[in-house]
Amino acid sequence: SGRFAVIRRDQRKVADLWVIDALSQPRPRLQTYRYAMPGEANISQSEMLVFDVPSKGMVKIKADKFKDQSLSIPTAPLRGQAGMGGGRGMVGGDPEQIPPPPQWLSDSPDKLYFTRQSRDLHKLDVCLANPATGEVKPIIEERLNTYIETKPLRLANNQQDMVFWSERTGWGHFYLYDATTGALKNAITSGEFVTTGIEGIDEKPAEPAPAKAAKAAAKAPAQVSVMFFSAVGREPNEDPYYPHLYRVNLDGSGFKLLNPGNANHAVNLAESNKYFVDNASRVDDTPSSVLYDATGNVVTKLETTDLTALTEAGFRFAEPFKVKADDGITDLYGVMYKPFDFDATKKYPVILYVYPGPQTESVTKVFNPRAYSVTLAQYGFIVVEVGNRGGNPSRSKWYHNYGYGNLRDYGLADKKAAVEQLAHRYPYIDVNKVGIWGHSGGGFMTAAALLVYPDFFKVGWSESGNHENNIYNNTWSEKHHG
Repeated sequence: SGRFAVIRRDQRKVADLWVIDALSQPRPRLQTYRYAMPGEANISQSEMLVFDVPSKGMVKIKADKFKDQSLSIPTAPLRGQAGMGGGRGMVGGDPEQIPPPPQWLSDSPDKLYFTRQSRDLHKLDVCLANPATGEVKPIIEERLNTYIETKPLRLANNQQDMVFWSERTGWGHFYLYDATTGALKNAITSGEFVTTGIEGIDEKPAEPAPAKAAKAAAKAPAQVSVMFFSAVGREPNEDPYYPHLYRVNLDGSGFKLLNPGNANHAVNLAESNKYFVDNASRVDDTPSSVLYDATGNVVTKLETTDLTALTEAGFRFAEPFKVKADDGITDLYGVMYKPFDFDATKKYPVILYVYPGPQTESVTKVFNPRAYSVTLAQYGFIVVEVGNRGGNPSRSKWYHNYGYGNLRDYGLADKKAAVEQLAHRYPYIDVNKVGIWGHSGGGFMTAAALLVYPDFFKVGWSESGNHENNIYNNTWSEKHHG
């Protein structure tokens, strides 16, 4: 509590943008704000400062490395604090501290970890700063030829080690580093799948042994810290977007799946790391909740949703499907919604609900009877949601970055190919009546689809589309376009 750090951003050279406050009285008023656009010379400039509370002194951290760099201060995870869900609790019972102020990653006031990233996002440094002098030591240096994605940093093994996430192999995995020197100790996970987040780390410090058991304890192997994490795409014959919970020792041994089952698994791990609640759901099945222990044993089945009233009212599940991308090789995963009074002898128009990504795909994975696509289908349509290359980080780095440098067209051919395959597969789909709609990036994709494939997409609704990314914000456009 004796020190705090801030990142200050200087926008004085960033150019102006304007909007009209149409509701201003007595007449509309011009409002001005700073807004950096892609490729502009002047963007926000960041500096990092540390303040010493008792002395009111200030030290500037010597963080400069890359031109137009961005800075970030990683913070310690918050778990199990009473008061609010999601680990956001009260500090010392003070209701004024909700959520609590973020804490430095290190327990020591003499160690300030931070990250810096180049403007093109191809370079990332994890650094350790001395808050008293401002001196900086890079401990991890990551370099890739497209943008570097990041996950929250974690300290482990009594804060001697750092868990770092990287896509350096083309797949997102965790690595163990010395938290002071930056020496790589080992890969914690590896393989052709993507780890998506740390749920908890159980360090299990060895307890002092009784005197007469000391000799036996000396011969026993040292306890190894265990990491609980979520990952997608590892289990065969499953939708690769379905997350599961796994455990692994920080030395890379003891890898184990904890909640099997071909479904989307949302997990809440107890603060003790001894139990977790698993909520399993998918678009074509009944959701259920199960309590597991930390080794993957079922403690008790908690609840299964009662869908009796819903099915009696005529509800029918959406139907997952798999097709090929326009390259004829890459698997795409989607969901098809039919009217509840569906008649296989009829022909139905198709409407695609789209979003190109790259940060997510507009494909529902969990049970959601109130989804827009469910409602739209009741007007006599087959509604389709399907992914596209470049649309999601939960696949490989190649899949995620497929649209890098081509923010307009990269997903269009895959959407068209998916509908064509479904029409060939199911005679009730009318491939001559194809519509398309989406919001934001989906509105942008809708307009592009109507212009690139006007003979295929006969009608579209483009909602709030960002149709010209060269005048969008610089961070989004430069990250995904280059």
